[in-house]
Amino acid sequence: MLVDLKARIEQMPHTYQARGDNTMIWLHYFALGSMNWWVAEKDMGSPDDAPGEEQSQAWGLADLYGDGGEWGYIPINEIIANGGEMDLYWKPRRLREEKCDHNEMVETGDPEHAWKCAKCGHVYGSEAEALAAMEVHS
Repeated sequence: MLVDLKARIEQMPHTYQARGDNTMIWLHYFALGSMNWWVAEKDMGSPDDAPGEEQSQAWGLADLYGDGGEWGYIPINEIIANGGEMDLYWKPRRLREEKCDHNEMVETGDPEHAWKCAKCGHVYGSEAEALAAMEVHS
């Protein structure tokens, strides 16, 4: 799991490379049940940063009140210092998929990805997976 996480972070875009609902969300942090931070870009900092003073911020969407949130810099060290956690089970996906209620499923005819959400395009391997996604978001 940690090797996969390291590889994911290494392939993330750098600051100013991703914006909007089509943005790939690479990491997810959460706290207190309703606070969420979706990380789209890592801030590379400067080569002049002293050891131990490297950048620990990222760019993404912060939703602290369940109101849709806003885009901005995300101070990873502050999230962790205040009890926030990284979602270790998060799978990278587009923001539009995360925001979608997944309530319009269609069959694809593809045996590996039998169902997909008509709104965001997220694919599911079986009808059971598609129905479970609809249940979670209802």
